Amino acid sequence: SALTEEIPNLLLDNYSVELGRLGIFSLYAQCEGSDTPEAVNETNIQKVNMVFRAGNHIKKLLRTASFSKIPAK
Repeated sequence: SALTEEIPNLLLDNYSVELGRLGIFSLYAQCEGSDTPEAVNETNIQKVNMVFRAGNHIKKLLRTASFSKIPAK
């Protein structure tokens, strides 16, 4: 439960959060462009999302995934 409180705090303080081999959490902002640097301010930010980038260990495991079709009922 400490992770659920601490990770958002760190992300909002502009830190990426690395959880060892599991991966990295970070934030990214979707912004509207401006014609001049002077026109850039917080109103340009349209949306902020959290991103998870899996660590190499997880990526390797995911490459071994197999899939099969489930028969319809």
